[in-house]
Amino acid sequence: MKGLGIDDPIVISHDASLDEQYRELSPWLSRRLRHRLGNQCDVDDLVQESFIRFGRYDRQSRNRHPRALLIRIAGNLVTDEQRRARARGIDCQVSLDEQALGPRLLTAADQEATLSLKRAILNLPADIREVFILARFSPMTQVEIGQALRISVKTVEWRLAKAVRMCLDELGR
Repeated sequence: MKGLGIDDPIVISHDASLDEQYRELSPWLSRRLRHRLGNQCDVDDLVQESFIRFGRYDRQSRNRHPRALLIRIAGNLVTDEQRRARARGIDCQVSLDEQALGPRLLTAADQEATLSLKRAILNLPADIREVFILARFSPMTQVEIGQALRISVKTVEWRLAKAVRMCLDELGR
């Protein structure tokens, strides 16, 4: 097998959806980051790196809550850069962590949507809510969730699907 040389072509898979999301969301992310960070970091590089990492997620994950995912990714990138700067002995002026970035960058509409989603989740029956929260907000796989709750993987799948349907119904979608 021949290794990649300088003149070897690079194959990039094209995802029109990701292109569209970049065109739509990069100005929004850039504005949010400039507002929060000011001139203390290179926002354009941060936006590009955020979208590179955003593109690694499957289409369904990217489409679920793209703004929230992008904010989380950008916050993680800034936090990582702060850690690297501290390790090099550089005093980093940007005081930003994932939690500080998220709430301050949400618009009123974003906050309302988040609150509606939280209400929908809290209104789920306890057994269905537990599976949903573990599946969406923890690194556990469906097999691990089944083992932890002592239920079958099929039951985990059913409860997760039921939770999604109930949340969508409550949100009117």
